[in-house]
Amino acid sequence: MIRRLIVTSVLAVLGAAAMAPKANAQSIDVPFTGTVGGACTFSGLTPGKLATEAPGDLNGLYSYTNGGTDGKVSISCNRASSLKVSKPVQTQGPQFTPTTYLAEARDPSGKYTYISQNGSGAPLTIATSTNPIPLRIRMKFYSRSSLTPGTYGFKTTLTVTPR
Repeated sequence: MIRRLIVTSVLAVLGAAAMAPKANAQSIDVPFTGTVGGACTFSGLTPGKLATEAPGDLNGLYSYTNGGTDGKVSISCNRASSLKVSKPVQTQGPQFTPTTYLAEARDPSGKYTYISQNGSGAPLTIATSTNPIPLRIRMKFYSRSSLTPGTYGFKTTLTVTPR
């Protein structure tokens, strides 16, 4: 009788094992996403120099006259972008209020953006480029009265916004 009980138990256990569901291999894909934003970098900054237009002209300072030089900077963008220039700010020298001022950024093709006492131009489109694009920065100040002798300093800010 013990033998019969053992055989019955073994058959019950084997039957239960045979009826149990079998484990199946499963897989799932795990997705990832990432975003690379637009970015621009400036390089190769060369400050400009302002000069009077003529020895007797003491009312204005210009970067694009004899003795003056335009500022230079290069820009690289990984997507098309828009560039603007800010109103020039005096950083040193005798204070004066210009009646005329101009800050301009120009690319090699001659396209430009500017700001002056009369308003501002449309932003300059900067194309996607792995090679730096050279920009020329011009500046001008003019006053109705003669400028006080001294060393003057000005700056303009270039702001680039990826599209």
